Amino acid sequence: MLPKVILADTIDGAVEEVLDELKQDARSSRRHNNVIYFDGWDGLGASAVLRAVGRRLTPKAGSRAPAAAGLEFTHIFHIDCSKWESRRTMQRIIAEQLKLPTSVMEMFDVQDEDDDYRGVGKGSRFEIPRVAEEINQQIQMLNLNGRSLFIFNNGSSNEIDLSGLG
Repeated sequence: MLPKVILADTIDGAVEEVLDELKQDARSSRRHNNVIYFDGWDGLGASAVLRAVGRRLTPKAGSRAPAAAGLEFTHIFHIDCSKWESRRTMQRIIAEQLKLPTSVMEMFDVQDEDDDYRGVGKGSRFEIPRVAEEINQQIQMLNLNGRSLFIFNNGSSNEIDLSGLG
């Protein structure tokens, strides 16, 4: 299936098109592992659009207003890596958002210490497989109790394969 091209020329227009795409995904049979890629206008504006999408989908505190039909998410996570550091930093942000146990979070410190000792630069640090397993398990549990949406703001110049992160 070819990706949908978002032709909006304003932030509000792009937000509406992303929300429409989410609604279509919710109605289709490909509900699991669906990905929408939004690059902005040569990279510009992507952060603003992604933040606005997250705000539109997150209920306001104390509000009983329902989300738009087909866009009800039990959990919404906004993983902002617009200031890119490394795949491990992105994995750490995901783990923090999922509120993984201290024992899992300590794995980052141990691996970072080891990498510091071995002289591995911060930008060259890859994800930790054991943490990826924990993230995957947590996401599976969340999805048993509803739908989750992850909004990733990727500041790297590379496409990120999210499966290695968990």
